[in-house]
Amino acid sequence: MSITRVPGNVKAAAGCLLGSALSLLACGLDPEGGLLSAEAKQIVHDQEDSEEVLSVGTAVAAAPTYVLSAQTVTLASAVAAQEALSTLAEPAGCLTVETSGNRVTYTLDGCTGPWGRHEVSGKQIATFSPGPDAGAFVIDIETEGLTIDSAPASYAATGTITIEGEARTLEWSGSFSGQAADGRNVEHDTSLTLTSPGDGTISVSGSSSTRIGLRGIEVEIDDLTRNGPVGTCPEGTVTVRRKLGGLTVTLTFDGTREFVAKTSRGGRGTFESTCVPEGR
Repeated sequence: MSITRVPGNVKAAAGCLLGSALSLLACGLDPEGGLLSAEAKQIVHDQEDSEEVLSVGTAVAAAPTYVLSAQTVTLASAVAAQEALSTLAEPAGCLTVETSGNRVTYTLDGCTGPWGRHEVSGKQIATFSPGPDAGAFVIDIETEGLTIDSAPASYAATGTITIEGEARTLEWSGSFSGQAADGRNVEHDTSLTLTSPGDGTISVSGSSSTRIGLRGIEVEIDDLTRNGPVGTCPEGTVTVRRKLGGLTVTLTFDGTREFVAKTSRGGRGTFESTCVPEGR
């Protein structure tokens, strides 16, 4: 869930990629065929209910990378580029950007993004540092008074972004907290790697340890790839495991609207998502 309208020359806007990659997990929950236990269905429901917090949080946290490119080769140019975000945020005027040295403060007041599904307010503070290699930057993020859809939220995260021509890699780790739509508290500890070679494909791998309400789940993403724009059906595997009890549900995506859920106890169900197959 990006808060910005990403310009066309930024082909791999990291927050938009990350949010939409994670949103792939929140697809239809009623199986078209096969049998899944009530516990298995609850695991998928918990994942759907909790991923919105992570999707929105990581997208907003990654917003500083939207305006980085192969031309922002110095720390000073990376910081200076941040002021452009205020002209991209939606609705117009909802975001102000202030810089001081290598520290940037973003103040959001009802930013909604191009889909208008969520409203984000509060402050995000980013500290920029040189990365381990040429063309890389480290961004440390924290928040103050953040709300998502009027509910309190917060995150502290570190991202390392490496840019080589049109290609970029974002290594992202942090903690995110907020509320699901049903009011349950959500807490995430996540570590993700996003890659985009510049040809329009996007891949994400990593893990998230999540607590939603009184339940906990572990999520492993194995090279989940989207071969088209936002909304294109993915390919890859996502494994969701209940922390207590050990039940595991593996979701397999093949680039079509249908995906298969299999459990460690032999259950199986076919689900249908609202994504669009590549080329349609």
